[in-house]
Amino acid sequence: MGKKLTNSREPDMAPHQGGKSRLAQTVRQLEQQIAKLREQAELLALAHLLACGVDDRIIFWNRGAERLYGWTKAEALGFASHKLLQTVYPEPLEKIKAKLFRKGSWEGELIHTRKDGERITVASHWVLHRDDKGQPVAILEANNDITGRKRIEEVLQQSERRHRLLFETMLQGVVYQDADGKVVSTNPAAEAILGGDLKERWGQSSFAAVGRHQRKGVLSYSRLEHPSMVALRTGREVKDAILEVYNPQKKSVRWISVTAVPLFKQGEVKPYHVYTIFDDITERKLSEDKQSRLASFPERNPNPVVEVDFGGDSILYVNPAARQLFPDMLSQGVCHPWLTGLKTMAEKLRPGKAASLQREVRVGQNLYQQVVSRPFNDQRVRVYGLNITDRERMREALRKAHDELEQKVQERTAELLRANQMLRMLSECNLALARSTDETQLMQAICQVIHFAGYPRAWVGLAERDKAKTVLPVASAGFEEGYFKRFHASWGGGGRCPVGTAIRTGCPSLVDDVGVRNDSGTWRAEAARRGVGSMISLPLCGGEHVFGALTLEANEPAAFDPHIVNLLRELADNLAYGITSLRARTERDVFMRELNRKTGQLRALASELTRAEQRERRRLSQVL
Repeated sequence: MGKKLTNSREPDMAPHQGGKSRLAQTVRQLEQQIAKLREQAELLALAHLLACGVDDRIIFWNRGAERLYGWTKAEALGFASHKLLQTVYPEPLEKIKAKLFRKGSWEGELIHTRKDGERITVASHWVLHRDDKGQPVAILEANNDITGRKRIEEVLQQSERRHRLLFETMLQGVVYQDADGKVVSTNPAAEAILGGDLKERWGQSSFAAVGRHQRKGVLSYSRLEHPSMVALRTGREVKDAILEVYNPQKKSVRWISVTAVPLFKQGEVKPYHVYTIFDDITERKLSEDKQSRLASFPERNPNPVVEVDFGGDSILYVNPAARQLFPDMLSQGVCHPWLTGLKTMAEKLRPGKAASLQREVRVGQNLYQQVVSRPFNDQRVRVYGLNITDRERMREALRKAHDELEQKVQERTAELLRANQMLRMLSECNLALARSTDETQLMQAICQVIHFAGYPRAWVGLAERDKAKTVLPVASAGFEEGYFKRFHASWGGGGRCPVGTAIRTGCPSLVDDVGVRNDSGTWRAEAARRGVGSMISLPLCGGEHVFGALTLEANEPAAFDPHIVNLLRELADNLAYGITSLRARTERDVFMRELNRKTGQLRALASELTRAEQRERRRLSQVL
């Protein structure tokens, strides 16, 4: 009887011991999985993310990487990253890894090839992950596509090279000066005309840089009278000022014709720069002097010379050059375009008034500079002409080139400001995604980041599954206090509100101009009251399910171009992923609490069984 009792107890002990062992093993596995899931959740909070083992094979590939490169997670895992993406490194990979293992991180620009064959440039940030023993186990890569920015920079550099080539090869001298009159840039022609290396004079005033040859009979300018300083002081263009300068290389006096043009920043009335363009007119000046000395021999003058009577009624003389240029002058008389207005000028040449006058006259496609004088104060008016068409064309070409360059710089500056603003906003949103532990906290942090980035208002609404299909505001920034107490929005099919449309269709809903009324909804009137010019609502999706929308408002119309829309879609996708991740984490926590409760119950049951077994043994021993 005792032997039968012993055999009956041994089969009862084995199942209990095996169950306890399997339960403990299950608990350990769950704890390991939880730790691993927490680590993965921190990695998945970043966008455009992949991770490689120390052997360079891909072990993690998030949805941002799928969107950027085109390969799915299943296609990418297990491949060497530099082979899959055909990576072009700025330096040998061994050197990069040496820096990574030494510092723990590395940043730089890489060239990757997408699945469709397109080559893109990315700003890459690598972080080395180590285990508890300090051994490297993985490399985390966060990549940001900067291909568009690189292309814009290349186009701008090409444009700048073309304009720089024009600046350096033109025949006219050009000097750029700042608002204080200090020289900041000169071209080779300026150095040739003024003599010497003008870079030595950068930072000096224009008066010192141009130089001044003082001698008896030479007109000298003070610093404030210099054309560039006059343009800076008055904000007006100074044209064709004649200066005499000394060229130390040629060891001679040179005459230059100077035009100074002030430059203004948009919206400002005080010049911030002035550029001075000048021609070496020494030869022309000498020729004019010679013509003055040989005024009695106009026949030899290669430029047109015409004499009319003092009253300006009839032509007295036309030299060969004028007859060749204007064969119809004698037949048209003083009505010829080259002589238009001459009678009025002649009145100013009376004794006691001006000895000579200058003007510009256009005949057809050519522009002429004229000097009108009364030789020997007789009853004749002599007109000397010079064709300055080419000079004016070059001056206009320079002005146009400068305006184009200034426009390019302004456009490029605006693009860089917008790009930096959006990248900074995305970066701060990614930090909020990584740090938030509660979905309401996360949504509020994202709204605040968007508001601080320059958008006046932003809010997040969740789609309620009630009969009215209500949109429930849960986070906002920039709105007046109490606004959402009177706010009502629905994602049902009865209205065209952007928020409801985005939730209902699962696609971004963009309104470029709120003031254009193309529906009967009251939301436009309310938006106009707040001063909204344009707005966009982006759906928040968890898998195939749309559970809410992120809405941004701008004060100006058409504030959301396609590039910004794509970046905002990426931001909304990251926010939706963060919310779903936090909800999944909450569900896991509930599961673990329930598991712990069940485990406690099992342990209590096991303890009760053990006590029952002991009581049964004592009872049997008493019976035996």
